[in-house]
Amino acid sequence: MAQSGDHAGGTRKRGTRTPAPDEARTIELTQRIKDGDPQAFEELVRMYRSQVAGIAYKIVGDYDDAKDISQMVFVKLYHNLRRYDPSKRFSTWL
Repeated sequence: MAQSGDHAGGTRKRGTRTPAPDEARTIELTQRIKDGDPQAFEELVRMYRSQVAGIAYKIVGDYDDAKDISQMVFVKLYHNLRRYDPSKRFSTWL
């Protein structure tokens, strides 16, 4: 079956697992964001968007809704980043 080969071969884009971002880099980016660096926010979004979208998709089962939810998550992240405690894992806080 061709579809199962796609899953095992890693050619599938939706639902693929990406490695967890580097926590030290994430902490650095969160501090830069707090200091007003918009490029740091863009990089943080790139680092976590696949994970956020994947979780959203598993919950709602609709790709477009998952994209919308992901956008809302990152807007909330931006507005609440001051609450993040760098001694904790960012992905858990997110």
